[in-house]
Amino acid sequence: TPPAPPVGVGDRVEIFGLESESGKQLNGQVGNIISFVEEKGRFQIDLGHGGSHISVKPANLRHAPAAPTSDDTAAAPDGGRDEAEKE
Repeated sequence: TPPAPPVGVGDRVEIFGLESESGKQLNGQVGNIISFVEEKGRFQIDLGHGGSHISVKPANLRHAPAAPTSDDTAAAPDGGRDEAEKE
């Protein structure tokens, strides 16, 4: 099998392989690459939590499955609504 294509700005990625205590908590998180920081050789990742962005080396990123689209939520039995919205 050919190697996976490299990740780039705009890609949806999963973080993996981090070994520091704080890094281990990020493994498995999925976010979007928003920029590449040349000086650090790292990508800035937006995890979508409304907080700050994190810097991750390209070696610790892999392509993640695409985010569900609005079409996917329409097919959900509850129409994709949260419990709080059903009242």
